[in-house]
Amino acid sequence: LAAKLANVRTVLTLHSVSNLCIEGAFFRDGKYCDICTRGSVWNGIKHSCYKSNRLASLLRTLGNVIVSKLHLFDFLCDEVVVVSKYIGQRNQRRLVRPPVVKYNVVLNDLENKQEPPHLRRILYVGRLTASKGVDTLLYLMSHLRNASLTVIGDGIMRDHLLEAVEKS
Repeated sequence: LAAKLANVRTVLTLHSVSNLCIEGAFFRDGKYCDICTRGSVWNGIKHSCYKSNRLASLLRTLGNVIVSKLHLFDFLCDEVVVVSKYIGQRNQRRLVRPPVVKYNVVLNDLENKQEPPHLRRILYVGRLTASKGVDTLLYLMSHLRNASLTVIGDGIMRDHLLEAVEKS
């Protein structure tokens, strides 16, 4: 708000889908979950998706609803940059009135030009927490052929992720 009042251009970068799934990675109880995108966002509260806490889930959902209903991105941001077409499309439909905010898509290029197209190497570097979606990444990797995943990082989900890898 202070930037807007001072006529300073503001840019918001959306990296996640936490406004669509309060957990942030479409993952619940060890499985892919998109119930909030197909039904009510209130399902995230019912299932205590944010930090496995119903009150925290309620507060996160209320914040998302307020931002959406008041079109705060329209009011506070001159531009919204998204990191994938999917995040851009979902946010444009559900959060922002399209004529007001311009979306730029900055893709994360996973293609390695030196490898044959059938072989994929995926590298994750970051914190090992639920909000980062490494569980979702492991789940998706189990459905890919000719792909390998290297994970570099530490965090509260480290032991859980190691156990999940050992079981697969």
